[in-house]
Amino acid sequence: MIDPGFHILKWTFTKVNKKPLTELVESEIEYVLVKGRHQIGPTACTKCRRGEANAGASRCEPCKRNQYFDEGFCKLCPAGTLSSANSIGFKSCQPKKPCDKADVEFLYSKCKDGKRTVTPVWATPESDDGSSGCDARSFKASVKELPKKETVDCKPCLKG
Repeated sequence: MIDPGFHILKWTFTKVNKKPLTELVESEIEYVLVKGRHQIGPTACTKCRRGEANAGASRCEPCKRNQYFDEGFCKLCPAGTLSSANSIGFKSCQPKKPCDKADVEFLYSKCKDGKRTVTPVWATPESDDGSSGCDARSFKASVKELPKKETVDCKPCLKG
């Protein structure tokens, strides 16, 4: 039971290296939830150490993919760059690699009347705006845009 008022809570993390190369393993506490009734009196809010909290939120949310944490806020990486979720600092935004044929996948519809549709999609989508994890605008890109959707004949499967 924690009495009303301000407190410092401390956790100690201890790890045993049983396998080689595990000395670099880290641990992070994402959030702490203290349950119970709020006491009458003022409540203090503190800024998120990393990430953001929406109005009324009970915890900080880490920055999403293609964002980075800076000056108390999650900011978008510039066009042509990407970052992993929970990135910190502008330098987390790294240039996308030039697109090549390995960045295109083909989705096949079910056969109907001996035909099916082949729809090309980016193999590594990175955002809701349809952009990919590669840079099709790079002068080094061998694939500048997705091929057109097409209808093809269905082929029978090989034995097995």
